[in-house]
Amino acid sequence: MLSHHESSASPSDKPEGEPKGSLPALQTELGPTRVDEERLRQRIEHLQLELRQARLDRQQTLVAYQDLLARSLPISDLKGHTACGYVVLDARGRLIDCNDTALRWLAYTRQEVLGRLHWRRLLGPVQRRALLHPWRTLMRQGRLSDLELRLLGNGVTLDTLVNAVMQRDAWGRPACVQVSLVDISARKLGQQDQPDWPLLQALADQFPEPLSYWDGESRLRYANRAFAATRSRSFQQLRGCAMAEALDPSLHASMQESVQAVLTGQACSMESAEVVRNHSRRLQQRLVPDIRNGLVVGYFLWSRDVTGLRRGSGELRGSSDELDGVIQHQARQLYESEERLRLMADGVEDYCIYFLDMDGLICDWTVSAERLHCCPPGDVMGQHFSMFCMEDETSRQSADRLLRIARARGQSERRGWAYRKDGSRLWAHAVITALRDDDGQLRGFSHIMHDMSEIKRAEDMQLNLQAELEQRVKDRTRELEAANRDLEAFSYSVSHDLRAPLRHITGFIELLKGHCPPEALDETALKYLGTITQAAQTMSQLIDGLLSFSRLGRATVNRSVVDFDSVVHGLQAMLQAHSGQRLIEWQIGDLPTVRGDAVLLREVWSNLLDNAVKYTRHQPVTHIRIGCLPATDDEQTFFVRDNGIGFDAQAASRLFGVFQRLHNAREFEGTGIGLALVQRIVERHGGRVWAESEVGVGSSFYFCLPVAPATRPAFDTL
Repeated sequence: MLSHHESSASPSDKPEGEPKGSLPALQTELGPTRVDEERLRQRIEHLQLELRQARLDRQQTLVAYQDLLARSLPISDLKGHTACGYVVLDARGRLIDCNDTALRWLAYTRQEVLGRLHWRRLLGPVQRRALLHPWRTLMRQGRLSDLELRLLGNGVTLDTLVNAVMQRDAWGRPACVQVSLVDISARKLGQQDQPDWPLLQALADQFPEPLSYWDGESRLRYANRAFAATRSRSFQQLRGCAMAEALDPSLHASMQESVQAVLTGQACSMESAEVVRNHSRRLQQRLVPDIRNGLVVGYFLWSRDVTGLRRGSGELRGSSDELDGVIQHQARQLYESEERLRLMADGVEDYCIYFLDMDGLICDWTVSAERLHCCPPGDVMGQHFSMFCMEDETSRQSADRLLRIARARGQSERRGWAYRKDGSRLWAHAVITALRDDDGQLRGFSHIMHDMSEIKRAEDMQLNLQAELEQRVKDRTRELEAANRDLEAFSYSVSHDLRAPLRHITGFIELLKGHCPPEALDETALKYLGTITQAAQTMSQLIDGLLSFSRLGRATVNRSVVDFDSVVHGLQAMLQAHSGQRLIEWQIGDLPTVRGDAVLLREVWSNLLDNAVKYTRHQPVTHIRIGCLPATDDEQTFFVRDNGIGFDAQAASRLFGVFQRLHNAREFEGTGIGLALVQRIVERHGGRVWAESEVGVGSSFYFCLPVAPATRPAFDTL
């Protein structure tokens, strides 16, 4: 029916005189180029030879085809309305003959198909791909049998059963294909109405419980996946087995009566036990007969594992007995709890509890109430509780007001004096609580009273001690103010009275130098006068430092936002300018803004940086590093590190004292006040300061300030 030359045209599609690669075409192709004359001549002769051979082959093919048609069954004999369709294809797959039945099925006319219609137009893409293997079989064996194909006619679709025979010419080449067609559309339509057995089987396999079908002789014909899983064998191994072979012997024996009943057409249910893999289980089974034409041809068996359900029922009965025991146990515990509560209510020392009805009358008087109020039950039962009210609420109306508050809010309480029957009083904290049932109905009140006389006595004593302490604070404040006034007077005296002699000493030394002729003062005398002048200047510096230190303790800290980055860079520029030709490498990290006194905090950085420059003067290259550590939730730490001479770490505790020096004053100038000022300023800001050092390696000074909302976290980037 099909040809492997499906993409080529028939011999009648091209003129005989112009085969592919003819001389005129070749001359046109090679005209613009320069080709060797001898090679061109040989090519022309070769093409002419091929042309003659092609003409000879075509004539032989036509002769063979005419001879084949003469020897084969004439299609004209089958052109009537036969039950089958007949089609003849040439070697290139074109229809060259067909009967009327095929034309009617395909809805074509003879003129539309003969020599014009190719087999590819009768098949869809899927059918073309499906025909590749059968076509190879036809080419190899010369015959194709019972192939189902769906043909596409002129607006119609036809399901056919195809048989084909390959006819060959005298040289053994394919000459034509004779094809017979049988219309099977009705059968296909009937097959679509049949049940989809693979789908039904897939649905049964999805059923989670074992399901099987047995024939009239109790042999297994079908089982789903769950049934095969319980047997530890596949369905292929179980198919055809008798029930005695497929099921556990004990289960098979218990099912005999039910099997006999279902074979008579009665559906029945049963429950039995089975042992699978050394484990016993309970099965609930349902047997349903398969009745066809009034006869039982088999039955369905459905099984359900109810082991857990039965075990749960037994456990439920056990749980019921256990629950009865728990209820009895809880009842005993409740009784014991009530007894303990009664003993507690009667045994507390500083508390008492008693109960009131809805009108405020005492209806239950406990031992603790009798002990605290010194009153037996016979004297108070049925009395209004206002008889024990606080001193300022003795009236019945005030007591009723407490009950109204408890009724509305659930509880009311007061603190104050309460009376005993003997006339004594106690400082008490009373709590009245409304008692309601499950429906919210008021049933009465409980009255709990706590004797707080000792606590009241302790509070009064504390108030007295507090008043005495406040008086002492006032006295100490007056003394401190007087000491401050004395300190201010001393500061004034130091700044004026002590400075005057120092000014006189330095002044008269200068006068002495000017009064005496140069030759009268030798080198030794001038040295003595210089020593006196330097000592006076040092004394003046010490006085200035002492005054600064004393004023710092009284100075007010004016807090504002301080940009440490600009402060440090300004001080660095100033110190670099004063250092002359010294080679100093500054490493300054990103510094945050803080809240504090701008003047005082600048003094801190000034003293620390000045010390770093001073104590590194003997180094060929000075390294000074300034930065801050990662901020914590509470504080921000800053540091200044240098590669100076350092100091003994054991002497670090004396470093921040007034006038304390760890190095020779002749080698490193200073008064010993700077680090003391640093510590005082940092402490005034709520921070702390410390130092780390190693002799000959360098020193590190740290100070930390509390983190304020205006600060931003910063890190040392060096």
